Formats: sequence, C-alpha cells, structure tokens
Amino acid sequence: MRSGRGMAGLVVGTLTVAMLLLLAVIMLLTTVLRPSVDDGCGSGVTEVSQTQLGEGTAEDLTGAQRNNAQTVIDEGRRRGAPDGAIVIALAVASQESGFRNYANDGLGGDLIFSQQGIERSLRLPHEAVGTDHGSLGVFQQQWPWWGTMRDLMNPAKASGKFYDSLMQVSGWDTMPVTVAAQRVQRSAYPDAYADD
Repeated sequence: MRSGRGMAGLVVGTLTVAMLLLLAVIMLLTTVLRPSVDDGCGSGVTEVSQTQLGEGTAEDLTGAQRNNAQTVIDEGRRRGAPDGAIVIALAVASQESGFRNYANDGLGGDLIFSQQGIERSLRLPHEAVGTDHGSLGVFQQQWPWWGTMRDLMNPAKASGKFYDSLMQVSGWDTMPVTVAAQRVQRSAYPDAYADD
C-alpha cells in the first residue's frame, strides 16, 4: 500500500500532468486554429489559420494540410461535436499524419493477410505515402477494421469514423486529451499525442 505522502505525491503529479495537457490544448487552439468571427454566441473554433503546425514550430501548413484540418473541424461541427472532441480529433490528426492524407504502399513488411492489397490506396487522392501496418488517411486508421479503403482515404468520412468512435468512449470529455485519443486510436506510442 502507498503511504498518505505517496498518494499525495501521486495526486499532485496527476494534477500537474493534467495542467500541462490543458496548456497544450490552449497552445493548439492559439497556434493552429483561429476563432471564427463572433456569431453572437461568442464561442467556437471553426476555421484553420495559416499560422503554425505543432508545438510552436515555424512550419506553415500547406493548403492541403489546412483543408484536411478544416475538414476535421467541419465534420465535428456538422455532427454537433463539442469543442473538446474537435480538439482531440485535431491532436490525433496532427500527430498521426501532420494533417496529410496518407496512402500506403504496402512495403512495410508488417501487413497481415487481411491487409494485402493496401497498395491500391495509391490510386486514391493522397498527399503522402506511408508504410506503417495498414494505416491510411489523416488519422492513420487501420484498414480494413476502421472501414473501406475509400472511406479511410476521405478526410470527412475518416473524421466521422473518429468522432463516432470517440463518442463511444465513456467519460471521454473528462479525460486528458492523450488518454481520450489513445482510447480511440490504440497507438503504439500513446504519449505522442501530448505535444499536439
């Protein structure tokens, strides 16, 4: 059993991590997103700016990256998703693909039998090519479990699949961004979402 002092340290550590994650979300909102023109409600992030990608880097988003990020936001808005869900989706898309729509050339040597033929994704619209397992699209969702190749390579449909899955996570809205993102994505690197 932990001593009272050990538990207090654990609580303080957990709160510190939560505050750092909140700071990361605020940084994301101020560096990647631009608030919309006030619509009378005074809230909401609805448009991607041309400022910065990631944690304070000087790398500007390309037009395709901005379009993909905007698609993630638009699909969330279309579904009536809360801002927190959109922030989680943006953090995942930023980490997984840098807002690029990835095809997969199948040359990674890590495909299982049901993922054979993934190189057909090269025939669909894309901005980049990867080789990680059966990963496709802006969320690097695993084909065929997340859906059809065509759907996963369509940023709006892939965003919808992400939001659908996030809404199935009980308590997602009270979790740190990294935890909620990991519950949906099941990444081999779950802490990687923290800086996005």
